[in-house]
Amino acid sequence: MMYLVFAVLFLHISIVPIAISIDIDIDSDSKMGNAALKILFVPIFVKRLSADDIKKFVDHEKGSADGGNKKKKSAFKNALKKFAVAAIPKLLSRIRTRDMYLSCMIGTGDGFSTAMTVSTVKIIYSQLCAYLDYSCSTSGTITPNYDDECIFVRYYGIFSLCFADIIYVMLCAFIDVMTRGKVKRRKTYAHNNVAE
Repeated sequence: MMYLVFAVLFLHISIVPIAISIDIDIDSDSKMGNAALKILFVPIFVKRLSADDIKKFVDHEKGSADGGNKKKKSAFKNALKKFAVAAIPKLLSRIRTRDMYLSCMIGTGDGFSTAMTVSTVKIIYSQLCAYLDYSCSTSGTITPNYDDECIFVRYYGIFSLCFADIIYVMLCAFIDVMTRGKVKRRKTYAHNNVAE
């Protein structure tokens, strides 16, 4: 009887959706930006950046690139990278979009470049909505500002994923990583046998 209770609980937990919330806010007038990631509406990552912080980060990256000291990657890191490469596309395809909204105003100071930038952002956003199977006609406003140089971005999105999706993707990625070399060898041998 106890096993049946645990099995029902496991099945119930595996189909409960995990809500993932993304909130991004950029204001060029105050030169501030906010980014927040919440899982089940609990803040996991919250970052507030100013223009000085971004400049320090870029300068630090340039300085570290000039050093040129590269360490050899361990076998564990390589295996983890292969696993992530196999798992991330499958995981992204199983994410469901619950709500999404983008409010954006862009001005570059030049009419032509403003129009080109706004149209490019609209195309990218519409392609993202099409990929996520979400209606972009009711989910955002992207407007140009031909008078000033400014960028205002307000984006939030709520996405969901089930534990069953995570388990399925991890198993598929593990099998893919473990059998990738064997499948390539079999195809090579089969090709050589046919050619002979």
